Amino acid sequence: ERAERWLLRVSSPQIAASEGQARAMCNAVVSGFCREGKVEDAERVFKMMEGLRLAPNLFTFTAFLRGYGLAGKVKDAEALMEDLKIRGLADDFCYNVMVENYSRCGLMGKAEALIEDMEAFEIECQVSAHAQLVLGKFRSKQGEGLQTLERI
Repeated sequence: ERAERWLLRVSSPQIAASEGQARAMCNAVVSGFCREGKVEDAERVFKMMEGLRLAPNLFTFTAFLRGYGLAGKVKDAEALMEDLKIRGLADDFCYNVMVENYSRCGLMGKAEALIEDMEAFEIECQVSAHAQLVLGKFRSKQGEGLQTLERI
């Protein structure tokens, strides 16, 4: 609640020099909540952004992708990712966050399938996504963590 009050105050035209600055401040709060897995709080800030007529950008959506994954809400992350794909907004960073989400949640088959899709479409798979895949295999006790690491 304090963050929301602060955000309303600093996003006002008297303080924020531009719409871009106001959006950046909102994105910072959304990202902070999402990193803590508090997506409900982030969604409230998102609604505030709409009320302030601040259009979300890819940074906003990527924060939500990560937040949904950290909160174990993979279905919500998948729905958002599909929406981003349809709108032509999904970039390599979005795909990498989804690989991390699947790996973190123990959905190794989905993570590996997404990496294969990324390679087919020449989307770069970042080291952090591969690292999450390896960690996910160790966590899920599939015993394939070392083999995956060697393939990378």
